[in-house]
Amino acid sequence: MAPHASDSRRPTPNGSNLYAATTQTVQTTNSHVVSDGHIMPIAIVGMSCRFPGGATNPSKLWDMLCGAKSAWSPIPKERFNAEAYFHPDPERNGAINVEGGHFLKEDIGRFDASFFNISPNEAKAIDPQQRLQLESAYEALENAGIPLEKVAGSNTSVYVGVFGKDYGEMLSRDPENAPVYAATGNGFAILSNRISYFFDLKGPSVTLDTACSASLTALHLACQSLRTGESKMAIVGGTNIIHSADMMVCMSLLRFFSQEGRCYSFDHRACGYSRGEGVATVILKPLDAALRDGDPFEAHGTGTAAGDPLEAGAIATVLVAVYKCDVGDAASLDAAMTQCRAEMPPVRGVIHGGMVLRDSIFQNMTHSDWQTALKPKVAGTINLCRSFSASASALDFLILLSSSAGMVGNFGQGNYSASSTFQDAVAHHYAFGTAQNATLPIVTIDLGMILGAGYVTENEDAEQNLRKWGYLGIEHEKFLSIIKSAMMEARRPASFSTVSQLIKSMNKDPLLLRCQVATGLGTRGMVDSAVAGAAPGEQYQMPFWFYDVRFSHLLQLDRLAARQNGGDGNGADGGAAFKNVDSFAAAQLVLCDFLLEKLSKVLMIPLAELNSALPMSAYGVDSLVAVEIRNWIFREMKVDMPVFELQGGASLMELCETIAKRSPLVSEELRAQLT
Repeated sequence: MAPHASDSRRPTPNGSNLYAATTQTVQTTNSHVVSDGHIMPIAIVGMSCRFPGGATNPSKLWDMLCGAKSAWSPIPKERFNAEAYFHPDPERNGAINVEGGHFLKEDIGRFDASFFNISPNEAKAIDPQQRLQLESAYEALENAGIPLEKVAGSNTSVYVGVFGKDYGEMLSRDPENAPVYAATGNGFAILSNRISYFFDLKGPSVTLDTACSASLTALHLACQSLRTGESKMAIVGGTNIIHSADMMVCMSLLRFFSQEGRCYSFDHRACGYSRGEGVATVILKPLDAALRDGDPFEAHGTGTAAGDPLEAGAIATVLVAVYKCDVGDAASLDAAMTQCRAEMPPVRGVIHGGMVLRDSIFQNMTHSDWQTALKPKVAGTINLCRSFSASASALDFLILLSSSAGMVGNFGQGNYSASSTFQDAVAHHYAFGTAQNATLPIVTIDLGMILGAGYVTENEDAEQNLRKWGYLGIEHEKFLSIIKSAMMEARRPASFSTVSQLIKSMNKDPLLLRCQVATGLGTRGMVDSAVAGAAPGEQYQMPFWFYDVRFSHLLQLDRLAARQNGGDGNGADGGAAFKNVDSFAAAQLVLCDFLLEKLSKVLMIPLAELNSALPMSAYGVDSLVAVEIRNWIFREMKVDMPVFELQGGASLMELCETIAKRSPLVSEELRAQLT
């Protein structure tokens, strides 16, 4: 099927080949061809998705579409307090003019880090977009029925489209407490590289940002890579997760959003679009390779009066081939459908577009809705809608309708110039709202812990989620009292004794109250004064909520407290422990216990989950962590062990045997037992 500009551009139909999917425009059909002069057809052999409305796989997405269900919801409290930002006037700086959008129902913080050989310490710094895309890639390969051993070492490319960077921007707001893995956890380049690394893929690995068309551009480049022979298989993905209101404020100023928070694509009611979340992956192969191995496309509607004609016009310039025909010609379209049903084997589609053809259903949209806004522009698309809706039987072939959003989309999207200089609403109201508190240096306040103020107000699910993570909650009046006491005076740092007295005066969990104090502070004053002289970077076994990057100063406070109480805080003394062992095997076990304890603290993995029979690599130990472990071994065991030896694949018990053989802390008598 080929919308075309003129008959001279239309290729002659070829009934001997199934042209399953092409995103090449008619104007460029002379490149990337197979030997017979035709464009190489591309098949999609696997897919996965997680979309709003509970559409956690393609089947659920299709059921949602067929049921005409809306995935719209108010902005979840777990993302940000939308009420604090809402204002109906889009030109009001620091505000957003919508109250809802399309958000994933599932907990985006849940991630099986150990499955992907990533330590919890690294996982907490990884943008959920990276985590979800990695999981989605695995699910797509599983859907394709391709075992991991066949993927490893293959010439498979990865192309991922992404636009949002909320998570990294949130981490960068407190650079003094930036997590170790913030750079790799939030770098756009790493989004695709992480997939290539985990699956051991040898093809190109590219992350790209072309705004709304990023995933479609990724699909286009992946097809190019396959057609040029650069790669044999391609993994194509796209992801978007919304964590903060910053970008939405800028987009509101540019009037991007529909006032209702809903998108009316190809409709006369189009007045803007709605932001949404999701992640999806497709696995591409050349069609002949897919058939040999036995192993759809959706129009991108902007929902704007300016954008929709461009998108529909893009469809009219793109060659989409099964049997080539003019979709504006009903007779030609019907003939192609009949011929495909008669001659072609079943082929699955791309998440939405392909399934539309398979089930002979098009989106629930009346002909008049299309005509009102775009009658002169989308005759071919209207014909597709009418023909597929009228079809009596399923059409078992693959088709892609390609939007050229990356080429003819909204050119203004790259010109965001509005700044996000607003303060957190509660901090601004309570800390800056009165003259007596006007000089308090509060940057942000973690609303998750404040009852009755914004984040958890009238939202039971949000409050339960926060309690699960250890935030027991505090009344906002008490919170302001804590901040005022902690700061003492606007510009005079408090001393360690002041902090200690403050903590002792509280009737609740002191660890939690210290969290409450530190989380609301965007300056160094009070906490840095308290930790003067404390060794940086030390970590301790504390309640799990303490392993938040924002609480690193509090870990140092405990370090300082341990020193003041006479302890050195260095943990177990390996040399002293070896004095009481009577065999080399016992010394090896003692050393293994020490090593497991160290790994548990560094990787933030519960000690009970570590297995001495596995290598360090099984727990996501990278070169940075390996260097820290090497330094610890040298400091505690007096053994200079190369990093490559730690990462060489030996089990933890085998490493301990090697260390014990070399350590001067293990007596010669014990080492002699091995000879």
